[in-house]
Amino acid sequence: MFPYPSGAGLHVGHPEGYTATDIMSRFWRMQGYDVLHPMGWDAFGLPAEQHAINTGTHPAVTTYENIATFKRQLKSLGFSYDWSRELSTTDDHYVRWTQWIFLQLFKKGLAFQSEVSVNWCPALGTVLANEEVINGKSERGDHPVIRQPLRQWVLKITDYADKLEEGLKDMEWPEGTLSAQKQWIGRSEGASIKFSIAGVENQSIEVFTTRPDTLMGVTYVVLAPEHPFVDQLTTVEQRAAVDAYRREAASKSDLERTAIGKDQGKSGVALGSFVVHPLTQERVPIWIADYVLAGYGTGAVMAWAGSCWYYLRFTDPTNTKEIFSREAASWLPVDLYVGGQEHAVLHLLYARFWHKVLFDIGVVDHPEPFKKLVHQGMILGGDGEKMSKSRGNVINPDDIVHEYGADALRLYEMFMGPLEATKPWQSNQLMGVVRFRDRVFSLIQPGRLTTQAPQGEVLVEMHKTIKKVTHDIEKMSFNTAISAMMIFANKLSSLGPQQVPQQAVESLVLLLSPFAPHVAEEMWSLMGHQQSLAHEQWPTFDAKLAEDAVVKIAVQINGKVRATIEVAKDIDEATVIRHAMEQGNVAKFTQDKQIKKTIYVPGRIVNIIV
Repeated sequence: MFPYPSGAGLHVGHPEGYTATDIMSRFWRMQGYDVLHPMGWDAFGLPAEQHAINTGTHPAVTTYENIATFKRQLKSLGFSYDWSRELSTTDDHYVRWTQWIFLQLFKKGLAFQSEVSVNWCPALGTVLANEEVINGKSERGDHPVIRQPLRQWVLKITDYADKLEEGLKDMEWPEGTLSAQKQWIGRSEGASIKFSIAGVENQSIEVFTTRPDTLMGVTYVVLAPEHPFVDQLTTVEQRAAVDAYRREAASKSDLERTAIGKDQGKSGVALGSFVVHPLTQERVPIWIADYVLAGYGTGAVMAWAGSCWYYLRFTDPTNTKEIFSREAASWLPVDLYVGGQEHAVLHLLYARFWHKVLFDIGVVDHPEPFKKLVHQGMILGGDGEKMSKSRGNVINPDDIVHEYGADALRLYEMFMGPLEATKPWQSNQLMGVVRFRDRVFSLIQPGRLTTQAPQGEVLVEMHKTIKKVTHDIEKMSFNTAISAMMIFANKLSSLGPQQVPQQAVESLVLLLSPFAPHVAEEMWSLMGHQQSLAHEQWPTFDAKLAEDAVVKIAVQINGKVRATIEVAKDIDEATVIRHAMEQGNVAKFTQDKQIKKTIYVPGRIVNIIV
């Protein structure tokens, strides 16, 4: 996902996802694929507006200064972006096509003006999405947020609720994100029932319920605190309690209100007025409660978002005649999309909605924008907390690059653990990948290389390493790929003078190049190659040589592992069981017991039933 260019620049958590996509891009290019790997800027944002208000500096000035800083930092890390496709959501030509999409939404009846209850932040002077409000305050700046009606342009995403939910079935996305989108869509079926207001002629309250079959048992009716009838129906005796409750509810987002209703019990206040039960004709009290949302069941709408389609424009960013050409559209849909978990709903759902509208009007050929989605985990500060200026735990990647080099930063962030995991930054562990990088470089020092082809163990380990790294990159298991290269580098380092096969080193350098392109390019050149390795063919492995001659087998007693044995891969069952029975811990649990059965799964387990 493209970044918002803040004034603070990158911290070391930002390059994690960018490094992952760069590894995949370099890997695919070396396998012969055409790869579109662009970069741009989601440049509209509250910080620039606030800075302009506070300092009088035009937002365009600070925005482009910030973009220049981000671009310098990204280039220093060696990311192989196609900078000819660079774009910003603030560019005139980009805004023009954003407006064009908005007109298509308007023509389809999906964009209209309405007075809706919104999360208004007076300090920021803007409306915030539910996900941008935490405990009644803005996520950015920690300013108070209130609920109030505001007339604005809104998009009727609920018209696409069924399509959005249906499209989730075949997505290669994280399960948590799929669940979050299903929950947000929250499709409900039910009925609207009218209750006449007691003592008021020709006026009623329409209530939506998913259980119309329970109508006979209704003992009260609940309205949202912002319902337009609340002021009219509140009695003098209840006015103070109702006003206090409404003020409290106004400080909560829709997400907080519904979560509180589910997790912490429901709260509410009686208005002092009544409706008439349509079946029994009895009077039923009217309450307000914050877990009831004013838009629920009526086609809830959300505010307009302009950075939902940037991935489309990357295919043809300089086209002035159309949003993109049909030829450029052949890049779509996006094969791999990497971004933080915080975008699970807010950005990704909006992008899917816009894309489906464009699909329906024939602008794109695929109903979904992103084939595969991966969330990189957050990199925490050294104190185990989220990096922030206020905590003083932010680490600038410029400092790491200056002291250790860009390749060390790239390698360390991929070696910290699984890409999806949350991990604390530990500067002392950075030296491990620095030593690995230097060990690999030392392989080409004078007097070390031989032109003889790899043989014996070196040949076998080379093919095993190529297989392991290839398969791990395909799974985006970058930490284990690096581990495999470390093992092979140690093997080569153990060889004596003029005993390190250059072919083996070249294979290692090619495997390393997506992770550490700078040192790889330098080594490639020093080994006599005239052209960049960026478009060299990815190393291939001999499947027979890459097979393990020895396998580890777990030995179980009644299903519990009691030992592990190493045996030849082609060993027969009788020999495996005899070898298993010879293990001390196995003998301990089988002594003086009757063996009823033995189960052997070749190459995996022996289970002895006693």
